[in-house]
Amino acid sequence: MSGFGSVHEYFTDLNSYFVPAKAKKADFSYWFEITGEGGGDYSVKVKEGTMTVTPEPNDGADTHYRVAAEHYLKIINGKMNGRMAVLTGKMKVNGNIKAAMAMQKFLPPGQSKK
Repeated sequence: MSGFGSVHEYFTDLNSYFVPAKAKKADFSYWFEITGEGGGDYSVKVKEGTMTVTPEPNDGADTHYRVAAEHYLKIINGKMNGRMAVLTGKMKVNGNIKAAMAMQKFLPPGQSKK
């Protein structure tokens, strides 16, 4: 398992980790603001068992994540715990915490196929 080489690679592959059955009643939007070299803005919309990912900011998202690309790569590759990243200030999460918690159901951590 080699992991993701870039944030873009992760978001491009995100649909392959999505569990539609766990999102049948979901209606949430997320903005991932990944800063620094290799970063970018990604909007993720989950509604009634479907998910779309677009490479753009979403000021109206239910939940907004802001994190440096170097830290996010560690999180998505299992080398840093997301909760610890928040607690240590490496990742900021604003907005609907219920939406943030629900994401773990339809995009479970550790489901990387890399």
